[in-house]
Amino acid sequence: MVYIARSPASVDSGWVTQRNPERSGSVRTGLMIIMMMFFAGLALDIVVPAIVLLALILADRAIYPLFYRRISERGAA
Repeated sequence: MVYIARSPASVDSGWVTQRNPERSGSVRTGLMIIMMMFFAGLALDIVVPAIVLLALILADRAIYPLFYRRISERGAA
């Protein structure tokens, strides 16, 4: 079996088609946009529940002492 050495320019890099090189840039750009939208959505899916949970924790820590004081004042009277 004979192996033919290729220059790096002739190696197909996957998304680039040798038949239509003008189109390969738009395909890469489209995939990049789709990936950016996916990862931005993923980040939002993680951040929004974390912010809601943090807001609930902070609200609980702020409101609980007010109720605790009222309960203790009611018991003392």
